[in-house]
Amino acid sequence: MSSDKPQTPPLLVLLDLARRSRYAENDRALQFILVNQTHELVSYITGVLWTEDEGVVMQSGVSHIEKNAPYILWLSELAKQFIKEKEPTRIEPSMFKADDVEMWEKELPSHAIWFPISHQTKKAGLLLCREEVWTDQDIGMLNEWIDTWSYAWYKMHAPSLHGELNRLWHSIKSWLSPLEKEAQSNKKIQWTELLSHHWKSMHQSGIKHYFLNTIWNNRHRRLLFILTCIFLFPVRLTILAPAELVPAHPAVIRVPIEGVVDEFFVLPNQKVTEGQPLFKLDLTALKSRFQIAQQETQVASTEYRQSALQSLNDPKSRSQLVPQEGRASERKLEADYVKELLEKAQIKSPKSGIVLFDDPSEWIGKPVAAGERVMIVTDENDAEIEAWVALGNAINLPKDAKITMYLNTSPFSPIDGKVRYMGYEAIQRPDSNYAYRLRAHINSNEHNTRIGLKGTAKISGDYVPTIYWIFRKPIAVLRQFAGI
Repeated sequence: MSSDKPQTPPLLVLLDLARRSRYAENDRALQFILVNQTHELVSYITGVLWTEDEGVVMQSGVSHIEKNAPYILWLSELAKQFIKEKEPTRIEPSMFKADDVEMWEKELPSHAIWFPISHQTKKAGLLLCREEVWTDQDIGMLNEWIDTWSYAWYKMHAPSLHGELNRLWHSIKSWLSPLEKEAQSNKKIQWTELLSHHWKSMHQSGIKHYFLNTIWNNRHRRLLFILTCIFLFPVRLTILAPAELVPAHPAVIRVPIEGVVDEFFVLPNQKVTEGQPLFKLDLTALKSRFQIAQQETQVASTEYRQSALQSLNDPKSRSQLVPQEGRASERKLEADYVKELLEKAQIKSPKSGIVLFDDPSEWIGKPVAAGERVMIVTDENDAEIEAWVALGNAINLPKDAKITMYLNTSPFSPIDGKVRYMGYEAIQRPDSNYAYRLRAHINSNEHNTRIGLKGTAKISGDYVPTIYWIFRKPIAVLRQFAGI
């Protein structure tokens, strides 16, 4: 009779791992289950969990990872090569460079497999290594388990009402902690004892019975409880701002030299190609200057050649060769400089796209300074949202805050995007009001994003209690006028 312990069926192991992942206490425990306890399903020697923002976050059999260790840094760089994979991929050392192959043979087993982990906000993957070849049955079981684990990981990080309420409760506790210390030192404040008494009563009589008898059956307490729930309910703090679709990556065309605008070769909103002439400056003065410089160069060169021939018979003429050679070089440099100015006087498009500028008739004959902006060249559909946030509406925005723009031309087809930045300092707008400039990327799946369309943008901030959302502006106005 064999004394070996009967092996647990893989399906039961899979169900048990799924249960553990659902009831994991925190992110660290969930990662530990994936990297270490997956061994109960399929055997392996080394397991590594990698995330896009942190690199290697956990390794099997290791309690703490040194982020700056050469081995960990090498693993992180190695994992980046498989970030685009969407299916489990078998990995062989021969797939890498010679240095990586040598490191692999020294540190890792010969056969490995990469499992991409799906997540809506960041990319991750699990690397498993062993000496035996990975079978299709192993890959199928692991793929099912990692898919289950990924869902638990996403649910742990997904924003929820429970999570926001829990964060609000911790904020209230941190706000009440100084009062609690004061209550311990001052016997006149008895609210902590009152809370303790209610807490004990709630546990003795049951939460449901306590809630019905103590709170809900009393009309005033019931009203207070409902108002408290409404006022503390978390909502998104949003603001409205005038917005416009502007070029995202424009090529600004500036005047390279001082002069007078002579002629335009394109019209506003015309499509152009790279290298196509856009406009030119008045060349009359430069052409005359170039002709004079060419003549002076020719004269100086002729004088130098004559002096060189005379110096063969007249030793005194040799002393004049160096100054004449310098003058000839100086005249040539002057001619080359004027020729370069002539080339710069005709401005060409640095990229393909459409040109955006004012009426050409307002520019022709107008003196312009070097560096003055005349037009921009941009892709017609390469747009982003520009909004102007009023001083009274400036709020703290989280990273990649959501923004929705409602166009005046199509209010029922909003454009969604993510905030790229908001200006640190308020600047004056053409209407003489000061506001903060805000720029936002547009989601790639949006349509009807023609440059120049205007509308209203709704910008979403952090979650705040409803009472703060209601009284934020009245309190701000009251403080401005009354100083309270």
